[in-house]
Amino acid sequence: MRLHEWSGTRLVEAWCRDPRALTFSEFVDEVNRFLVLPPPIRDELDQQSQDVLDPHEQQLAALYRECRRRTEFGYGFAACFLRIEHFEGYRQRYGHAKAQRVISSLSGMLDETVRADPRSDAFVAHVGTREFVLLLTIRPTNSDDAARYHALSRLCAVFDQYVSGDAHSPEDLKTGSRALPSMKLSIGVVTNEQRTFKHFNQIAELAQEMLDYASTLPGSVFVLDKRREPERMS
Repeated sequence: MRLHEWSGTRLVEAWCRDPRALTFSEFVDEVNRFLVLPPPIRDELDQQSQDVLDPHEQQLAALYRECRRRTEFGYGFAACFLRIEHFEGYRQRYGHAKAQRVISSLSGMLDETVRADPRSDAFVAHVGTREFVLLLTIRPTNSDDAARYHALSRLCAVFDQYVSGDAHSPEDLKTGSRALPSMKLSIGVVTNEQRTFKHFNQIAELAQEMLDYASTLPGSVFVLDKRREPERMS
């Protein structure tokens, strides 16, 4: 996809020229993933995406736009990808309605995290049945990871407390006869401090690696990617 050819061209015309068999909605979603776009393309994309995307896609588009805004203004940010582990087993045992209450509870916890520190310029998107993305501003004066990510540590503790109490039936809690592993929250954290991101998929792929590692650890936990961007050979 060659964005430099699109300057001054309507987005729908660019889509018509694209040789791949994509619906317009898929095309808009893919272009939206770019974190750096020429202003004419960016403005037209944001306008047209509101008309063609379904509610789930609009959540993703809002997330892409927020990452793009922070990239364009040179803000340091952490993209925190959250996933509830063992959620499907819980839903099969307790039913859809109670599983949805878990999602609503986590959503409320995230809203509280955002309200607790207005300076974090936090943004939350629900991107899948059991998956959320939380964007946090990174402030250079906060060099200590424990201070920077205190909100994530608290979120993990609150979720574990909720799972060990309200999430399970009194019978399970009384007898200790749970037939499935307890749910936990895995969080993969990626920042733009040591890397330059041009495409949202770069963020998502690194966060997935952190998520997969977090899922192997006991309890709810976040894992921060501290690797630097590989240096290019001259």
